[in-house]
Amino acid sequence: MKNRKEGAIRELFECYKQIEVLKEKLAYSPEFHRWRLETEAMVGRIFGEKSDQIRDFKAIYYNPIFLSCRTGDADLEEAYREGLEQTRKMIVSWIDALGRDAGE
Repeated sequence: MKNRKEGAIRELFECYKQIEVLKEKLAYSPEFHRWRLETEAMVGRIFGEKSDQIRDFKAIYYNPIFLSCRTGDADLEEAYREGLEQTRKMIVSWIDALGRDAGE
């Protein structure tokens, strides 16, 4: 069980490291799209497809919640970066929780 948790921590950390690189990309870049799909699959595999973690991950918005004709590129970039930052914090909390559990 300990090895499984350590493997999950490694996978989550790899995902975490990619976030800084993604902040330099656009929300509609192929790199972000691939990262999001791969991360969602990984979170489902680690925590379960019906877990709070997968639900929380899927609930993150990387675009403004409300779009209008006045929504500019700066608004889109800000929402994207905020979504990545929210994801980063979430991943850190998962790594911490798994690390505490792995120590038992």
